[in-house]
Amino acid sequence: MQTISKHGVQEYYFYDLDTNKLLIWMREGEHFREMENSNNLANSTNGYSFYA
Repeated sequence: MQTISKHGVQEYYFYDLDTNKLLIWMREGEHFREMENSNNLANSTNGYSFYA
């Protein structure tokens, strides 16, 4: 996460093919917080929506 953090990334998405799960981290100040798994997630910053 250090590389994406130093470039000002606001969120990070990772789809794990082994577990079939979408993992999402959102920036909070200088750190990233993992978002709780949600079946429906909409990001107001970039307009992405994820539905299970």
